[in-house]
Amino acid sequence: MNAHTRIVVLALLTVVLFAFAANAQGTGKYSVAIRGDLLVPLGTLGDLFSTGAGAAATFGQKSSSDMLWEGVVEGARFTQGNADKLYFDDLAIKLEYAGAGVQGTYYVGGADGIFGGIANPYVLGSAVITRWSYVRGEHATDTTGLIIVPEFKQQDWSMKIGFGAGIEAYPTESISVYTQASYAILIGELWPTLALRLEGVSGMQMIQASAGIRVWF
Repeated sequence: MNAHTRIVVLALLTVVLFAFAANAQGTGKYSVAIRGDLLVPLGTLGDLFSTGAGAAATFGQKSSSDMLWEGVVEGARFTQGNADKLYFDDLAIKLEYAGAGVQGTYYVGGADGIFGGIANPYVLGSAVITRWSYVRGEHATDTTGLIIVPEFKQQDWSMKIGFGAGIEAYPTESISVYTQASYAILIGELWPTLALRLEGVSGMQMIQASAGIRVWF
């Protein structure tokens, strides 16, 4: 286990313990969930990358019939440049991140849900402490190849904040499936490379379209 992985695991354990302690008076169910994310970059991040992919796991407890608090660990990567926007469409660029935080979900339908309890719409918000890395490969400034801009790497810690809405369905009492869409921003800056016609990115914005499964116990 490398240092980066250890940091994420320790952060997750801290968050989970905090989430459970903060809701110790609650009488609701506990839950464990996993989800997959399709990421659509927005704004200047969308000028650099096409869609990305990610995944997350959550562990939580209901503090009331309509409120779920969870610790969340997540990771994602963008590996394909936006060929329609990049001046050099063969430029190799990559953005990866992983982090741990807290997510709150409010079930609009309360304890009874909708459609006779088959489903329940919800809104959610999250705050995730995130370690991210950005790599831009070396590339010539023109077709002659006389001037090569060397590879550039950037890493930092940032806060990732998101909010959105979704709907959860209950095939059984102990298993639910859900789909949701969220707006998220990773509060950080990617530096420009003007020699390669790359503008900087201030605030990495994206839409997360997600689907997952949750086990209640």
